Amino acid sequence: MGLNAGSLTLRSKSTRLLLMGTFDLLREVWGIRRDGHYVTVICRPIKNGGFNFFIQFTGAPSGRLFVFSDADDMLDAISGLRKMTQCDLSKLDITVCGEKYKIYIPANAEIPECGFSMLNEYSE
Repeated sequence: MGLNAGSLTLRSKSTRLLLMGTFDLLREVWGIRRDGHYVTVICRPIKNGGFNFFIQFTGAPSGRLFVFSDADDMLDAISGLRKMTQCDLSKLDITVCGEKYKIYIPANAEIPECGFSMLNEYSE
């Protein structure tokens, strides 16, 4: 991925792709999910190249990010969320990144668990 100790930062697209791939792998292979909590990732370079990663899941709440493959899925999720809950949806941060649509919900947003289930149903 062209990463080295000096370029391993969250501002680097390659680093973000590496972390997303790592979390996808943890979820798909072992069923480990962040579920709205912060995760600590420590990276240590290996002398002859490469890195060792240490990943610690915490109990501290963080915002949640939902990624949708198309606008229709995202709009269906928002519509379902609006019908299912009486939440203030003005706190949602909706962005488009390439061909993906993302909704970020801050940790202090008052959305019931059924709302998160609705978003999970439509998101990737």
